[in-house]
Amino acid sequence: MMKKHWIWCLGAGLAFGLMAAAPAQAADKPAEAAARPKAAQKLKELGVELDLTTEQKAKLKTVLQEQKDKLKGIRQDASLGKVEKAAKLREVQQGLADKLKEILTPEQYAKWEKARNEAQAERKANRQQKR
Repeated sequence: MMKKHWIWCLGAGLAFGLMAAAPAQAADKPAEAAARPKAAQKLKELGVELDLTTEQKAKLKTVLQEQKDKLKGIRQDASLGKVEKAAKLREVQQGLADKLKEILTPEQYAKWEKARNEAQAERKANRQQKR
């Protein structure tokens, strides 16, 4: 189940987790640096899980870096309210899904999407248990 969770997190760009941690991470560069190996490890695991080619890995790395930059800009934009930030995060996530469709084979994309949906359901169940 954990593998499915990291696939979704990577696929979704960690948008919700990054959004929740934005104030702390914006001021804390060492925390951001400590997170980098995790992202690299997740990219490596994703490559194995989805059986990515070298070309797909390179394209995915570029797309994920672009997404990271967009998310950082959204987090740092003090002019946006909570609702606007959430809407922009959804746009970035949809953009990632669209780009993944271009990079991955239909089978790889279906596998990624299935894992993402299962991880969402797992997180939702965990949130309900905490209430």
